[in-house]
Amino acid sequence: MFRAIHKNPKQLYAIFESFTGLLSDFCLRVKKDGLCMNEMDSSHVSMILLELNEDDFESFEYTQDLELGINLKNLVSLLKVGKESKCIELSVDNEDELGISFTSSYDKKDYALKLMDIETNELQPQDMDYHCEFDVSPNVFGNIIESSIVTGTDSIKAKISGGKLKFVSNGDLGNLTQSFDRGSVTDNKKIIIKHKSGEKTKVPHPKVNAYTLHSCSGNFELDFSLKILEHFKKATHLVDSVSINISPSVPIRLDLMLNDDTGSIINLYLAPKITDM
Repeated sequence: MFRAIHKNPKQLYAIFESFTGLLSDFCLRVKKDGLCMNEMDSSHVSMILLELNEDDFESFEYTQDLELGINLKNLVSLLKVGKESKCIELSVDNEDELGISFTSSYDKKDYALKLMDIETNELQPQDMDYHCEFDVSPNVFGNIIESSIVTGTDSIKAKISGGKLKFVSNGDLGNLTQSFDRGSVTDNKKIIIKHKSGEKTKVPHPKVNAYTLHSCSGNFELDFSLKILEHFKKATHLVDSVSINISPSVPIRLDLMLNDDTGSIINLYLAPKITDM
């Protein structure tokens, strides 16, 4: 019914491991153009959309749409075992098991993960134009989250006013306002690599501080759960840039483009907190 080979087991492990803490059981859908999942967390305030295009796989054999009920903890445990392998093969020959095979330089491991019956609906968020579009490096996104956590708060406020974006945190330890102006900023940090020959070369630092505030219109503010955004931070190391999209009275959306060529992507949504007017 389904068989696919992926050459980067470490990436697949990292993708699904980043969802731990938000999901327990989920439905992985097999379609003719790849794998996808659309799930809400148990509190129904955040949502994860994952699309892995068939072109990301070395081979992708498909005969029919499938819905695979999977326990996330069990899947991640298996993927962790084989993350250093040369390749991973996923297969479904019956509706009770997901075959997971790892091939290394010296062996092949064949697992059969028991599938679950899960009642779920495929969620399709509505496309929209956002008032604020903010691209940041994972390093900057992590800094926004960590800088807010130290104030002792449990929420972070996105405030748009006068063409500026501010993240405001008010906690037991103190208050923080982190401001970003319209435009682009790149901190061109470099590291020095010393070669065996004694030569030294400068290369871009892997943790670049960069952002582009594309648009920032309107005058509004929204509160979001800092705990869930901290969970979202786990997935940002998979990409070079995080796109943050904000509009009044709707969930914030984070776009993590896994592969520009194929369109494989993770979309993370978080509903704003309801505040008394």
